[in-house]
Parts: sequence; structure tokens; C-alpha cells
Amino acid sequence: MAEYDDPEVERLVRASLDTHAGEVDTTVPAAARARAAARPHRGRWMAAGAAVAVAGAISAVTVPVLVVDHQEPTDDVQPLTGLPTQWRTEYWHDISVEVPADWGWGVTPTRVGDQLVRCGDGSGAYVGRPIATSDLCAEATGAGPYVWFDSPLEPGVDGDQETVEVDGERVTVATDGAALRERILSSVKEQHLCPAATGERGPGLGGTPIDGLGDVQSFEMCAYALAEDGTYQLVYGAELGERDYLRWSRAINDPPQSDLDCSSAQELVVLKGSFDDTFGTEPLALTWVVDLPCGQVRSAYGDFGLTDEMEAAWAGEGARKTLSYFIGPLG
Repeated sequence: MAEYDDPEVERLVRASLDTHAGEVDTTVPAAARARAAARPHRGRWMAAGAAVAVAGAISAVTVPVLVVDHQEPTDDVQPLTGLPTQWRTEYWHDISVEVPADWGWGVTPTRVGDQLVRCGDGSGAYVGRPIATSDLCAEATGAGPYVWFDSPLEPGVDGDQETVEVDGERVTVATDGAALRERILSSVKEQHLCPAATGERGPGLGGTPIDGLGDVQSFEMCAYALAEDGTYQLVYGAELGERDYLRWSRAINDPPQSDLDCSSAQELVVLKGSFDDTFGTEPLALTWVVDLPCGQVRSAYGDFGLTDEMEAAWAGEGARKTLSYFIGPLG
């Protein structure tokens, strides 16, 4: 603060600043205040108060002026304080999106003429994929919140609903609040967890490391469905972890033998494990391919049958509501 030649002026200035300091709104987070400050200001007041009038008569005195914006936070600022704290990542083809962790899973509608038709569930907050979970189809109605992968809508904004296109994939997001919608849309991006597609019968199984398999670095699952062109397209993915790998490792310790012919599997689940190498610096990798609904697991060590215990290690709620293997026959 500047020094003053007149003690009375200094006293007035300090008194005015002290009086108005309590009126400054500090309840809005710093980031929100910064965004509000960037907008045009409708109302301002001069915090120096009566000291300004005194300073006008004494040209030798420099009086500080505190400018505070009294504009009320707008709708796209205030909800930032109420965004969910728990999030999860959903994967589809070559993109991913982050959604609140408590959202469910459902069906993206398809366009039939001028109508959007959905064959399956679409209630509550959910992430939709273009699958059928029921043979009872109806016009898609109701508001969000939801995320639709492979959306039938053109990019653009329609009320509380916005559609974007990223890497050739359309995603529609509908929410009640603009801040939540903005947060979800900003997370849509190219994903690097799983290959977006894999060839017939899945990826190569790699080598067979026996010695030196150290701590688990990662354990991931990538689920694919057979497409019309004969390739398998990613429909679901998840980062698992050490606990899930240990469950998987125990389940496959003494697996049942299998001599099934699974060359026409409709769905594949690829499990990828990365491990420290106790004898080297580069991580070691293991891959398993689960043929669904054939019920066979392929690995570099040989093929074996799939059990309920093995499924439990990687099949969470999202996989069970996305893959037709778990959904079962429609009807």
C-alpha cells in the first residue's frame, strides 16, 4: 500500500478498506472466480469510499482503489463446486470418456426413419452402447443424464444435449447442468488402453516367461465383438489391478482341459498382464484370450476351459451389462 503524507487521509483509507474487506466473496473457488472475472462486468463499486473524496482535494495523495465484481456466479460457474468426486473411464472403439462412477450401463438408440428406437434399458444415468439387451424395442424417450457411444445424432447442441465427433466416432452427452456436461465432453479423446480392433481370434499370445515374473504393474481387460468385416471391434475395456490378477492367477492355477473348437467365437476378452522382471529392467508381459461364448481360454502355455472363478476376476458389472455372453438370448 502507498504511504500518505496526511495521517487523517491514511486513517480514512484504511478504515474504508477494512470495512469493505468483509464484503468480498471468497466462497467461490479460485478457478471459478477467475472465469467470472474474464466476463464483462455489470456492477462495480469503489472500495476507497469517502477517502476518494478527500483525496480529490489533496492532489499529493495517491489513494488505492479496490475494484470487486458483485456479479452473481452464472450457471456454468456455480455447479463446478458440486461435480462428482468419483469418476470412471468408459471405452468404445478408439475413444474413451470419463463419467461419474455411479452411472450405470444401457443402450444407445438407433435411428429408424425419423424416430430413435432403443431395444433395451435406458433409464437413470447411464452410458449407452449400440447393443440390444431386449427384443422389445420402443421409441427412445426421456431426458438424461446419459452418454451415447456411436450416437445416431448429428454433431451440435440441442437444449441440454450435445453431440461431438472425435476420431470419426460420435458421442452424445445429456445432463441437467452445463458444468457436468462440459466436464464429460472435455474428457472425450483417443484411448490407448486397448487396440480399437483385433484380427481373427484376437492378438498374438507372445512368449512364455517362466522365471523372473515379479510384481504386477498392470492387469487390463479388453472386450471385443465380431464385426461384419470379420474383425473384432472394441466394445468395452477396464483397468483392473493386482487384486484382480491374483484372483485370476489362483483360478487358472489348475484349469480344466478344453479341446473345443472356438474358431467362430462372437466375442473375445483379452487379458493383459504386465510384470516387473526380477532379472532385468524391461517389464514382462502375459496375454490370455477368452473365447466367448465358447468358454475357452487361450494362452502361450496352452488352452483350457473357462470357469466361474476365472470370470469373476475380470467380469465386473459393466462387462456383464455390455457383452451378449452375459446378457443371454433376447426374448
